[in-house]
Amino acid sequence: PFTKSKGGHFVTYMLQSAVQAHVLHLVSKSYAQHVALGDYYDAVPDMIDGIAETMQGKFGILNDYGCDCKIDQNLNPLTYFTECLNYVNKERTSLPQDSFLQNQIDELVALLEGTIYKLKFLA
Repeated sequence: PFTKSKGGHFVTYMLQSAVQAHVLHLVSKSYAQHVALGDYYDAVPDMIDGIAETMQGKFGILNDYGCDCKIDQNLNPLTYFTECLNYVNKERTSLPQDSFLQNQIDELVALLEGTIYKLKFLA
């Protein structure tokens, strides 16, 4: 079941993914990877802000914006974004099922899938 704490954790995890992507972008030696990561970290904060505001509009202020997130410059970007996609697909089932919110999460999934495509086939 949805809790405001669950929503807060989801938002923090995904905001952290922008920071992780930015660090991976900075250390990348592949131009295509550098661009793909830059596209992701440019897009995801606004998407997550929209998701958070949608949840808060319906359920009130989210809480417990904590997560056990760590930044690691040595991560494999493709592996990392595959893990992020798996996280979103798993956690979305415990977030509100309103179509307008799930549509926003679909956009996040599309961004992740597009990033994975670029990392897998263009980098």
